[in-house]
Amino acid sequence: MLFDPENRIVQLCAEGITSRDLSHKVALIERAWKEATSDMEKCVSAHYMGRIRVELSDRLNWDNLALEYAMKLPENTIATFLPSLYLNIGKNYHDMGLRLKASEYYQIAFGKALILDNGPYGKKIKSSILKAMETLLNKAL
Repeated sequence: MLFDPENRIVQLCAEGITSRDLSHKVALIERAWKEATSDMEKCVSAHYMGRIRVELSDRLNWDNLALEYAMKLPENTIATFLPSLYLNIGKNYHDMGLRLKASEYYQIAFGKALILDNGPYGKKIKSSILKAMETLLNKAL
């Protein structure tokens, strides 16, 4: 399991992302990044670093870094996380106005999402991918 609730880095990221105090949120997630030692911890903390960035290029860089670390992990460890990560990268490109790159990553996310079950997480990710693709298509019309 990638997001092991017992892992200290995962705990810092979870606490940070739910904090309402922006400076506290940033401090916890940056601390998680600095303290991360394994590829899994680097992947998770880079993902959250991307979520707290304002600049689109920064978000994209952090999400790409999270993907780099994810690809170092065993497939069975990251399979359910990859659709979300590819979706985030696609969204970054979409928000930057790079529709073809966004489409490429949305399609990868879609393919990776086929392994997700229909539980709450799977439904949310699949729905988000379809909505992102639909939004992209509607902008092209």
